[in-house]
Amino acid sequence: MNTLHDIVSYFPVSNQSYIFTPNDVRQFDTAKCTVIVRLLNFITAIWTKYPLDTRRAIDSSFYSNDLTKLILTCVFNPTQIGFDINNEEINKKLPERILILLKSMTTHLSEQLLQSFYSNALQMTKSDGLYNLTNELNMNPVRWTLIFTITRGLRLLHDVRLLAKPTQPEQYAKELWTTMLTKMITHEEDCDKANIVLTIDNQRGLQALFDYIIYLGIKPNEVLPYFFQSNRIHTDSGMATVGTYLLALFKHQITSWLGTTPHFIINNIGEIKTIEQCRLIVSFLIIVLDLCSREKDLRQQCGRQFVDGIYTCWSLFILLYRSINIDDKLLIVTLLTKTFIIDSRLLITHEEFDHISQMYLSLLIDKQLNLTFKTRLLDLLPFFASLDNDEDLLEDKRKKWSDDLCRTLHIFTADCFPLKSTEFHKGTQEYHDYQGAIRKILSALELSSSFILFELLIWMLCCEQNHIFEDEILSSINHFIIKLNDYNKQINLLDYIYSILFGHNSLFRIEHRLNALEKFILKILTSVKKQTLIEFYKKYITLFIIEQLDIKIDLTSSLITSILINKISTYRFIDYMYTILNKDDVFGLNSLIAKIFYETVKKQEEARKILNIEMPITTIKLNPTMDGKELTKYIIARARAQFIDGKIMKSIEMILTNITTIEKEMKINLIRSLAISSFNCLISVLICTQTEAKLYKAFIFDANVSKLEDFCIPSVALRLLHKLLPKLTHEQLFETAQILSLDDPNECQYWTLRNL
Repeated sequence: MNTLHDIVSYFPVSNQSYIFTPNDVRQFDTAKCTVIVRLLNFITAIWTKYPLDTRRAIDSSFYSNDLTKLILTCVFNPTQIGFDINNEEINKKLPERILILLKSMTTHLSEQLLQSFYSNALQMTKSDGLYNLTNELNMNPVRWTLIFTITRGLRLLHDVRLLAKPTQPEQYAKELWTTMLTKMITHEEDCDKANIVLTIDNQRGLQALFDYIIYLGIKPNEVLPYFFQSNRIHTDSGMATVGTYLLALFKHQITSWLGTTPHFIINNIGEIKTIEQCRLIVSFLIIVLDLCSREKDLRQQCGRQFVDGIYTCWSLFILLYRSINIDDKLLIVTLLTKTFIIDSRLLITHEEFDHISQMYLSLLIDKQLNLTFKTRLLDLLPFFASLDNDEDLLEDKRKKWSDDLCRTLHIFTADCFPLKSTEFHKGTQEYHDYQGAIRKILSALELSSSFILFELLIWMLCCEQNHIFEDEILSSINHFIIKLNDYNKQINLLDYIYSILFGHNSLFRIEHRLNALEKFILKILTSVKKQTLIEFYKKYITLFIIEQLDIKIDLTSSLITSILINKISTYRFIDYMYTILNKDDVFGLNSLIAKIFYETVKKQEEARKILNIEMPITTIKLNPTMDGKELTKYIIARARAQFIDGKIMKSIEMILTNITTIEKEMKINLIRSLAISSFNCLISVLICTQTEAKLYKAFIFDANVSKLEDFCIPSVALRLLHKLLPKLTHEQLFETAQILSLDDPNECQYWTLRNL
C-alpha cells in the first residue's frame, strides 16, 4: 500500500530528494494495482477451483494482517492504494472481483482465519475508525468521493457477513437520511438553498449514500414526503421544487425502490384527502415513470410492477379526473399515457380495467373539454381500440367494451367535429385541432386494426359527398384492409360494405348509401386478397344476379330509389369482378363462382319442375352439364336490358311528376347511372371473356347518337378500345385497323378516333 515516495526511501543511494511527475506516479500506481488485482484473482481462482488442496498447501501465515488490510482498503478506499475510481471499468469491476474473492474466502476459510477480517473491518468502521460513515458525513466539507466508496464497501461487507449491520439499522438509516438532507439543503425564509454543487463525484456520493439508506431498511413514509414537497429551492442549475430536485438526483434509486417493493405505492401513499396532495403525488409518479421509460434496465426490471402499483391505487386519483380544472384532468391523462409507454398490455387483465377504461370514455365525451384537450386523449386510442379484437379479454367483457367504445366515439364526433368538414377555415386553431384529431384516428386505425374505427370513418365519409380529408381517410382505410391478413376479417369487412350499399344497415340512409356507392366499392375490392374476393363473390353471386337484377323497375313504387341503388351497386360489383379477377376465375369450367351460379340456377329449375311452376321468359336454359358460360350469358342479357335512349328518358321525366324537384333529379340521375353502370359492366364482361375485334364494332362505331347526351357512350367506347388494344396480336391489330377504316364516320366515330 506504499506510495512511490515510500518505495524510493527503501533504496537510499544519496541524500538527494526525488521529484516525480504526475505521469511517473500514475504509471507506478497502474503497475502496483495490476499486481494487486492479479494477486486477488489468483487467490480467488485457487480457492474456487481447489478449496481442499489450497487449505493444505497454503500456510495460515499467508492470511496475514497486511493482506487483510490490503483487501479491506480496496473495499473502503481503493483510491488510497492507487486505483482510479473515475475509470469506469475499474469502478465497475473492482468491487465485483473483491466480492467474488470474499465470498470464496468466507466459504472455505475457517473462522479462526477469518477473525482478522472481522476485527479489522470493525476497527476501520468504529466511531473513531478511518472509515466511519457518520464521522465522514459530519465533516466540513464532506468528502463525497470517500462517502461513495465507504457506503459501497459497507454494503459489500454486510452481504458477505464480514461486518454486521448496525444494531438498529432502521434508526441508523433515518439518522443518515436526516444528516444527508441537512448537508444538501439549507432552509431560508424566501426559499431553500442547495448547499452542494452537483458535480459527478458529489452526485455519485449522494446516490451511493441513499442506496445504503434504502439498503438498511428505512421506511418509505420517512422518505416519500420530501419528494412531494412543492416549496422552491435555489440550485446550481436554477430554481426548482424540493421534490423535483431530490427526484432528479435520486431517480435510479427511487425508481428501483418503488419497482422492486411489492405494493409500494398503495401501502405508502395512504389516503389522499385534498386535490393538492393528489396533484403532488401524481406529478411525482409521472416523473418516475418518465425516468423509468428512458432507462431500459429499469424498465425491464421494475417497470411492470411499478405500473401495476399505479393501477392498483387508481381510485385514489378520482379527485383529478372529476376536477373542473383542465390541468388536473391533463395530469391524470399524462399519467395513464406514461403507464402505456412502460407496459400497454398490463391494464387488460388488471382488476382496475373497468375503472380506468370508463374514465377514458367519460373524458372523451366530457363537454367541458375542448378538442385540443381531447386530441391528447386520442393518443391512447390505438390501445383502447385494439381491445375489440383482443383475445386476452373475455368474450362478454370484449363485447361490452366494443359497444361502449363505439357509442362513445359517435358521441365524440357528433360533439367535437363540424357538421360539414369544410366548416373550419385553414389556418385556424379549430381547423388544426380537427385535422389533428382525424389524423390520430387514422393512425389508431392502422395501428390497432380496429373494426370499430373502420366503421366510424366509413360513417364520416358517407355523411358528406366530398369530405375535406377524404383522400387521407381512404388511404388509411386501404392500408388497414391490406394489413388485415385474416381471411374472416376481410370477409366481414366486405359483408359490412355490402350491408351499407344494399340497405341492410339501418344507420345509413339513402344519401349515405349514395355516397358509399361512389367511394368504396372499387377501393375496398382492390385492397382485399384475391382469394377473399373470390369467396365474397361465391357468397353473393346469386343474390347479385338472380335477386337484384331480376327485380323490375316500377317508377311509381315508394322503394324505387332503394331498388335503383341496389341495381347500380350490383352492376358495379359485377363490373369489378370481371375487371379485377382473371378470366379463369369468372368464366369457364374452372371458375368456382360460375359453378356456384350454375348449381343455384339448376336447383331453381329443378324446383320449378317439381312444383310445376312455369319458367319465366327471361330464364336462361341450362345445359345438362356446366360449360362455364352460363353466368356470363346471364349477365350480358340482364345488362343489355338496361339500355335506354333519349326518348325513354323523356317518358320517364313525364312519369315523375308528383314528386319534388330534388327527388325527381335524384331519381333521373340514378336511372342514368344505372344505364351507364350496366353498359360498363357489359364492356368489362366482353373485355374479360372475349378477344375478337369484330365483337367490339357495335360498341365503338354503331353507337346511337341519341344516347350521347345521356350516357356518354363515346367515353365508354374509348375506354373499351384502350383496354382491348394491348391484348391484340399483330394480326388482330391489322384486322382492327381495317374495321376502323370508314368512309363516312358519324359524330360518335369522329369523337372516338380523335381521342385515340
